[in-house]
Amino acid sequence: MSAADMLAEILHLPAEERARLALELIRSLDTEAEAGAADAWDDEIARRGAEVDAGVAQTMTVDEYRAHVRQRTQVVGRIIGRDATSVRRGDGLPPCTTVPRPGSLNA
Repeated sequence: MSAADMLAEILHLPAEERARLALELIRSLDTEAEAGAADAWDDEIARRGAEVDAGVAQTMTVDEYRAHVRQRTQVVGRIIGRDATSVRRGDGLPPCTTVPRPGSLNA
């Protein structure tokens, strides 16, 4: 079967199945981490930790974070035409730029 034939068949699938297949195809392109990616993440983690330590980071409690995630999930569900409970793992969401308040994870 040619790629064009497979695409024609895929386009007849329900939107949720097409989205799942698209995600898997995109993930299949990310076979190797970019050079320096681990070091870049280490630097980012250190930077964010320093912001928290300096008191300049925007933080939130665990309850605030949970409410934030619920709201984002509902918004994404409306955008893609699915109910909030079917939006999994936040795929396709922009990264959250807030971090929990120090000590709030012990609650």
